[in-house]
Amino acid sequence: MFKYVMLSAVVAATLFVVACGGSSNAANTTLGNAQSVQKPQEGAKGAELKFNQDGSSIGFTGRKVTGKHDGGFDKFSGSLTLDKDNKEVLYAVVEIEMGNLWTDEKGKSNAKLDGHLKSDDFFAVEKHPRSKFETTKIEKKGDGYEVTGNLTLRGVTKSLTFPAKISVGEKEVSIKADFKFDRQPFGVSFKGMQDNLIEDQVEVRLDISAKR
Repeated sequence: MFKYVMLSAVVAATLFVVACGGSSNAANTTLGNAQSVQKPQEGAKGAELKFNQDGSSIGFTGRKVTGKHDGGFDKFSGSLTLDKDNKEVLYAVVEIEMGNLWTDEKGKSNAKLDGHLKSDDFFAVEKHPRSKFETTKIEKKGDGYEVTGNLTLRGVTKSLTFPAKISVGEKEVSIKADFKFDRQPFGVSFKGMQDNLIEDQVEVRLDISAKR
């Protein structure tokens, strides 16, 4: 009887988590101190391709006890640098305008939540209007790639390593990744209500496309 009660409790707890948004399937990241950036030298690099929010997307998901909030950024720009044979990505950089965000539904954003995310509780956009990610290493790993770079968020710079899919085609180059990282080391430390705590792990979804 005791085992039955315990099993029922576990099942009920699992169903509660799923009903409230569930856990993320995004890849875990390795977080460390910022690394030095070595940009490709003239003799080693090929084409430099620009991209922005037109044709690319940067999204995020934050989870809490009672559910989750999806969102994204409406304004960002960056570039990808290929090797001299124009077959591999050597370097990538992107800057995000943190005040240009949306939550819950693109085009019908949650204004109240938008304002809270822009406040000092989260992104502190008046003090830190931009975030930046700049690669320090891109390595082939099996069928995919491992990307390492410096993320600057809320004025704090840390190194992140995450898996990605990179495709270099004749007409475009794409980078796709779905990963999560701990927001606390970046000073994004707001916990939420005592009975509705916010998870420290934030999921980020990258879908970058640069035309050739």
